[in-house]
Amino acid sequence: MYLDSNLETLFTSSGSYSQGLNVKPLSSIPHYNLLLLGPSGCGKSSFINTILSMLNGRRGLRSIVTAAEMGGPTPSSTKRLQRYCISELHPEINVNIWECWPLTRKAFSIEELELMVEGKMPQNCKMGQSMHDTAFRETLEKVKARKTTKTQMHGILIFVCAESFQHHSDDVTDGQSDDISEKQYLRDVFQRLSGKGYKPIVIIGKSDEVCRALRGKAMEQHTEMEQLRRRAATYFDVSLSRVHYAVNYTEERETTFDMDSLAYQTLDYSIQVCQQFEAAQLDERARKLVEKKKKRRSCWLAYAVAVGTVALVALIIALLPLTESPRIRN
Repeated sequence: MYLDSNLETLFTSSGSYSQGLNVKPLSSIPHYNLLLLGPSGCGKSSFINTILSMLNGRRGLRSIVTAAEMGGPTPSSTKRLQRYCISELHPEINVNIWECWPLTRKAFSIEELELMVEGKMPQNCKMGQSMHDTAFRETLEKVKARKTTKTQMHGILIFVCAESFQHHSDDVTDGQSDDISEKQYLRDVFQRLSGKGYKPIVIIGKSDEVCRALRGKAMEQHTEMEQLRRRAATYFDVSLSRVHYAVNYTEERETTFDMDSLAYQTLDYSIQVCQQFEAAQLDERARKLVEKKKKRRSCWLAYAVAVGTVALVALIIALLPLTESPRIRN
C-alpha cells in the first residue's frame, strides 16, 4: 500500500489499536487534491470527518472530528466549494480534500465541473455563482486563461447512495421526475471525467444503512456489500477495485480500529490514483515536449534546406555570365 512502507505506527493508544496501522511520514508525497462529488445526503461530509478522525489517531486521540458540517436527513448543508487541508493538522500529509455542493443536473453545469477539476474555480465560490454573478464571471474568465494551477484535481471520488444499488433498476427513487435520473447523470459525469484522463473512484456512501453489520465489522467481507459493489462496477463500467464503500462516524463518540482501517484503505487507494494521474500527466508533458523539439528540428531543417536552395540558385545565376559562349558575347 502506498501509505505503508517502513514506518511509524499510526495509532499508539491501547486496546485494539495495539495492532497498529503503519503509515509513511508522507513528506515525499506531492501536494495532491482530492475532489468529492455526489448527490445530496450520500455521506461526503461525514466521510471527510471520518478521514480526519482516523488521522487524529496519530496523536493518540480517539475523539470524533466534526470539521465538515453534515446535512444528516436534511438537504445538504454544503453550498460552496470548500477545502480541507490535511497538512494543517498533519504537516507531513500533503493532501487537500475538496467538497462542493450536490452534484445534480440542475445545480451543476458542465462548465463548473470542468473548471473545478482543472482547479480554476475559486475556493469558497458559492453554488450558482458562476451562472448568476456578473463580477464573478469576469474573474472566472481571467482564471480560465491560466494553463495550470496548484489546485488542479489529481483524484476524484464520486459518491453514490447505497440504497440506489440495492436493486438492478437504473432509476433512483428520490422523488425527482427529470428526463435523466440522478444516477444516470452521475454516470455521465463519470464518463466525462474518464475521458479527461482521470480514474474516478466510486464510493458507496451510507453503506451501513443497507448492511448494518458494517458498523461493527467494517473490514469483514459481507455478501450484501459485495453485491452492491459488483452492481456499481457494472453500472459505471469500471473494475471492482475502483468501487469502495464508506462507513462513517455518525453515532460513535470514539474512533474504532475497524472503521479507521476502512477509511485508511480508501485514502491510501485514493493517493495511489493521484500518483498515477500525476505520472500520466508528466508522461504526457514529456511526450509533448519531445514532439515540440522534433517539430522545431523539422522547422530548422526546412529553413536550412530553403536557405541552401536559395543560395545555390543565387550562385548559379551569378556564374551564368561566366559560362556564356564567346560567340554569343560577340
